[in-house]
Amino acid sequence: MSVFRASVATAAMLFSTGPGWSQPFEPGSDEAAVWALEKQIYEQRAQGDTLFYSDISSEQYLGWPAPAETPMPYQSIRSFAQQGEFKPGEVIDVVSNGITIDGDTAISFYTTHRTVRPGGQPVDERYENIHVYVKRDGKWRLVGAMSRRLLPDELRAAPLAEPAED
Repeated sequence: MSVFRASVATAAMLFSTGPGWSQPFEPGSDEAAVWALEKQIYEQRAQGDTLFYSDISSEQYLGWPAPAETPMPYQSIRSFAQQGEFKPGEVIDVVSNGITIDGDTAISFYTTHRTVRPGGQPVDERYENIHVYVKRDGKWRLVGAMSRRLLPDELRAAPLAEPAED
């Protein structure tokens, strides 16, 4: 193994936060802060908790989840979270495809691979996702989102990104 590959492997182990999580961002950076929020969203979902998602969202939030026919406003996601009907047990691997920041705006691009739905049903579902954040009073707030499920023929045309190696 070359010195470069050994260094990459060591760095990957040091910055890995668990199976399926990529962490290609400089610790302490705004990108790392946004990525930490993304990871926490899915960690909470695995426990059946969607309140965290609405807690970090702005009241001006508008998001378009994959199964919805139209975008959903903040009040819709908040109401869903408060009902507590999201079941624990979801298993999703999350890979960052990049985060761009301009001033107080951040856009996070990432892909997910869900292998178990909430409640325990095994599946093989892959999604492309975008979250838009604004920084207010020193905290990143989610203001926009879009997710779309990749169909099997799209998977061959556009494979999911792998965790960063440099």
